[in-house]
Amino acid sequence: MTGRRARAVATAAGAIAIAGCGSAVHFRGHSRAAPPVNLSVYVDGSRVTISPDSIGSGPVVFNVTNQSARSEPLAITPKTGRGIRIGTGPIAPNGTAQVAGNLGSGVYSVAAGTASRGPAAATLRVGPVRAGGDDALLQP
Repeated sequence: MTGRRARAVATAAGAIAIAGCGSAVHFRGHSRAAPPVNLSVYVDGSRVTISPDSIGSGPVVFNVTNQSARSEPLAITPKTGRGIRIGTGPIAPNGTAQVAGNLGSGVYSVAAGTASRGPAAATLRVGPVRAGGDDALLQP
């Protein structure tokens, strides 16, 4: 085989190998997960407020601001007492934190502080699974 012919064969083999990379993956019949919902949590000395307070199940991001006079941890727990628990460490006064998770259907308590002391907890209602992100633009 001449040098020219060997280069042509090697180039063709390389092109075939590169063309095969990534093109065999098809996601027909599989939808994307729902995009995360951003929830705002406001903590002050007397209560915890969450907005929105009702969402569909799936990924969530809690954006927390602590406007109380002392450091407070945040805990998101199912009212049934069983299941997923999401929480933060102590959040400094006038500080912020962000925590993410995946919530199933149910009613959750969003509480700051400890069981013995702390502001009144908020209630988060989580309904059925949200629609997938297939039609959402600019989503990963």
